[in-house]
Amino acid sequence: MEDGAPILFPDGRRRLSTAIHNTAGDANRLINAWIDEQKQCFSEGIRVALCIAGRGRLRFVVIAAWCWELVEPYLARNLLNRGVAHPTRRQVLEEFARVWPGLTATIGVQEPFAGTIRFKWLVRLPATDMAEFLDDPDGWIGARYGGGKFKMNLHHGLHFVNTKNFKPGGDPRWAEAPALDLDA
Repeated sequence: MEDGAPILFPDGRRRLSTAIHNTAGDANRLINAWIDEQKQCFSEGIRVALCIAGRGRLRFVVIAAWCWELVEPYLARNLLNRGVAHPTRRQVLEEFARVWPGLTATIGVQEPFAGTIRFKWLVRLPATDMAEFLDDPDGWIGARYGGGKFKMNLHHGLHFVNTKNFKPGGDPRWAEAPALDLDA
């Protein structure tokens, strides 16, 4: 098992960035078993969970299946740009392991402005803070900002990855929330 290789867990673990020491030889056997089951997990599509091995540690990264569908085309484009025209599942997962720490989700809401609309950007979540949002985006947004028409933009550094709209119900409490300073 090469260092930095991501592993897919088919059981949908809910832990994000939980560090586990990889000190026993059994860890590699278990990791290889999880690799063998990766296709089943992708076809079931509840959530994708990766374990990134590096420097003697295993770190679980969980991403909801709906978000994986937004990220996977970006990963494939990255690999194509590096000369990998037909990446294997493992190459895609390795690219995800490389990209994941640099992903951010910026969430904004449509607000009326001068007879049209504009987006009031509310929050930017780094990958390490996305777990609750990924588990239940409508619930997460609704609990913090109430109802409205929201947009989430995914970025990897300065690169746009994808976007998704959400429309949680409830009173629009976002009007009182401060706007995110995008220049900061």
